[in-house]
Order: sequence, then structure tokens, then C-alpha cells
Amino acid sequence: MDILRKNYLLQYIDKPTRIRGDDEPHVLDLVLTNEPFIAGINFLAPLGKSDHSVLNIHCTAQVRETTNVVKYNYTKGDYDSLRISCQINWEDILKSFQ
Repeated sequence: MDILRKNYLLQYIDKPTRIRGDDEPHVLDLVLTNEPFIAGINFLAPLGKSDHSVLNIHCTAQVRETTNVVKYNYTKGDYDSLRISCQINWEDILKSFQ
């Protein structure tokens, strides 16, 4: 509980999610968040022979549109080849195209 409080987390499950015969029902499933985007939770019947409720969680989310930024990885550059190409006398080579 201290960790939940220190991190401002809210637990949204407020009913038992595990019910087995005459045993005492327990809250075993957790839905924790520090943002209020849980719109509702439906507790549904277990699947197959399970004794755990199926949780149908309705979330509201605000999605921000983002743009991809090109980031060059300069550490993978072929700097030895760059040094060699810088040693070429480009003036002589380019004069032939005039």
C-alpha cells in the first residue's frame, strides 16, 4: 500500500475477482494507474473452468500526433573513407567537366 501511495497509483478493482465454491472471495487482479483513463470495468463470468472473473476494461486515451524526427547515427560513419576522399584533388577532377 505504501508503494501505491508513494507513486500516486489508484487501484480500480473494487470487487472480488476470484470466487471458488464456498471459499471466501478474493481480490486477486489489479488494475493500477496514475492517470484517470479507466472509464469503467465490467466483471464477466469466468472462461472455461477458471475461477477468475474476466475483466472487460474500458479505457479512454488521448493520443498525441507525433512526427518522426530523423536522427543520424554519426558513430557508424565511415570516417577513414571520408579522409581518403578528402585527399583527392577535386579541383583537377572537376576542371575536366568544364
